[in-house]
Amino acid sequence: MKYEAPEFVSPEFNGVPTFAYAVSDKDNIETMIACTKAEIHACQKSHYLQAPAPFYFLRVAILARKQKNYALEVSICTVFLDHIEKWLAAIAKKGYRPGRDIADASAGPSAEKIRSRLPKARALLESTKAQKP
Repeated sequence: MKYEAPEFVSPEFNGVPTFAYAVSDKDNIETMIACTKAEIHACQKSHYLQAPAPFYFLRVAILARKQKNYALEVSICTVFLDHIEKWLAAIAKKGYRPGRDIADASAGPSAEKIRSRLPKARALLESTKAQKP
């Protein structure tokens, strides 16, 4: 099947493409959260024919753990994985096969890191809940 790329929707925050923040603001959790929202908006606008870039979700997860905000870490990992599932379903409906007809955004190193963080983040969240009276 010939892949016909959908019109690309540029994820933007404050009118600037999200990639511009990848270096300059990678340690600013608020900016990274805004970038994840922009990525989700772009996915939705493209009817999930465009996958979210995992970089921003991974940065939020890393920064959240540094702040011991395990609820945010679990949430952001879950949101990313949910949107990847929606993307996989949308491209499958079009007949595209990840890794063959289209790049597999669900199998890259950043996506794998997000997937592998989730169990540990859930365990940390549960242990902090158990410690509170």
